[in-house]
Amino acid sequence: RSSQRFAHVKSRYAKRPDLMENIRQEQEKKAEYLLERRRELEEERTADCTFTPSVTEGFQDIQRPVAVSGLDRFFELRTLALKKQQEQMEREQRVFRPESVGHQGLNVTVPEPFQFGSQMT
Repeated sequence: RSSQRFAHVKSRYAKRPDLMENIRQEQEKKAEYLLERRRELEEERTADCTFTPSVTEGFQDIQRPVAVSGLDRFFELRTLALKKQQEQMEREQRVFRPESVGHQGLNVTVPEPFQFGSQMT
């Protein structure tokens, strides 16, 4: 029924092999038109603008040392923290890995085999 209602309306895209190319070209034309129209509107908007900024010479970076407050204290605390960490590692090395410290038999119990009974020689 609906096909009969719109039988007089011709398709905008006839069945042609270059149908997709035509659609792409129309999309490009539409995009260009919209871009041009936006540009024109922007020009109309700024045409009444009377402000013109005065541009001076660019920024020149002066190479000189910058004093940062607290930087010395930061380095001091960092040095102390590294020292404390190193001392902690040394302490752990001595306590948890005594074989790596290299004891010369002082204050170390040497295990010896033993026997049950009363035989003493």
